[in-house]
Amino acid sequence: MDGVLSVEKEVMLPQSLRERLWGFFVSQVINLPKDAMNRMKSPLYVCIVLVVLLALTSCFKEERTPPVEDTLKKVVTRYNYALIDAYGRQIYDTLREVTSPDELRRVGIIVSSYYQADQIMESRLHKLLFKKVDVNGNRATVDTVEDWSYRWINYKNGEVVEPLKQIHYRMRYHLIKDREKGWVVDRVEEIEHRLKESSSRDER
Repeated sequence: MDGVLSVEKEVMLPQSLRERLWGFFVSQVINLPKDAMNRMKSPLYVCIVLVVLLALTSCFKEERTPPVEDTLKKVVTRYNYALIDAYGRQIYDTLREVTSPDELRRVGIIVSSYYQADQIMESRLHKLLFKKVDVNGNRATVDTVEDWSYRWINYKNGEVVEPLKQIHYRMRYHLIKDREKGWVVDRVEEIEHRLKESSSRDER
């Protein structure tokens, strides 16, 4: 089923409001007169206090952990934007966080070979749709549909080596669960690609 990134979160009261509610409740209990303290022994009062405590406790619940599917989608999204930094600016910080050593090495070899030929790639991700996510223990695959545009330029003189192209991809990402980093991209498989016509606006 088609999907987009969405991280489900529980609705929580702002921190300051929760603190004020809790502080007010505690102060009221501490400052109760003796006759009121005696009334606290009644079953009705006990029930009211329990309800208030449960309501306040719910405000302090931690955010739910995102489902594995959402985590995988976020990793694939970060991976793609990390490729833009790697190919265009030789920045690998994010890529190191979301890839296995093998995949990081593979990308680094490709980027370095072009850079030694004085070329860098300027790219832009226009669309990223998630079509299918499969999880099997500590391994997973994520199928996507993507629209990219890119061009190769000589970083020394700014000349265009390869003009702008727009390409439609169907991709499959193979992920593994790293002991320290969590889910990372281990291998990328291109299922299909086709060239799209570039508009004059995109060539600016």
